[in-house]
Amino acid sequence: MSQMSAPTVANVRSRYDDWVRMLRYPIYTQVAALFEHRAIWWSLQQIWHDARTELPASMLFDFIASSYATTQAVGVRRLLDRNKRTNSLGGLLEQMDEHNEVLTRVEFVSRSLWITPGAADSDFDRFAGVGAVVVNRNRISSDIVRLRATSQTVRTYVDKVIAHTDAIPPDALPSFNELHAAIDAIGEVFLTWHEFLCGVSVANLIPHPIGDWLAPLRVPWLRPGQFEPRLTEQLQRPPSLRSPPSGARSE
Repeated sequence: MSQMSAPTVANVRSRYDDWVRMLRYPIYTQVAALFEHRAIWWSLQQIWHDARTELPASMLFDFIASSYATTQAVGVRRLLDRNKRTNSLGGLLEQMDEHNEVLTRVEFVSRSLWITPGAADSDFDRFAGVGAVVVNRNRISSDIVRLRATSQTVRTYVDKVIAHTDAIPPDALPSFNELHAAIDAIGEVFLTWHEFLCGVSVANLIPHPIGDWLAPLRVPWLRPGQFEPRLTEQLQRPPSLRSPPSGARSE
């Protein structure tokens, strides 16, 4: 019976480099988007709450809430895809679990930015356990299990309701609290492994906005005498008149 050969230094470094690149892009970008969108959602909710006596009931609020929930749920599902061929947090963890021999103390210390003697070894002890030579698979699999558990209802919702209309619908739809719990778990696991693999911690997952992102809300969208579009007429209007305003993203 043949034995598996030990990974070479070159192979270890190559795979480690691939994981670092994957974390930096696209995983970092996608995780940050979840937290940025949630911050915007919470800000809008506060605005609506403060102005609740002045705002009339409208299907517009249902549209915004539905769009937010769908976008975030799909983002969670994308990040937790377990296919090892995809650039996802779930796929990265599966790769690390299968090839934990790459996560050695020697490789970690060689990449560390610490200049204080012994600091890098102390960092590795914090992640892998005192005196450990490699990161144990249990350390990685526990994060996989946690992410799967906290996101179960969200992933089922995406697979059976958003992406497909399943013949057997889910027993229950995820609540906003469940959606946000999944996002929080993703953020915590991402921060842990970004610090380990990249050697630096991320201070804040919410990008600092450029300019006044609330500026569009400071002006009235409809003025007296301005043409008011009717939903039933939108399909007959030329595409050029249905374009979003400058700076908005069109899907």
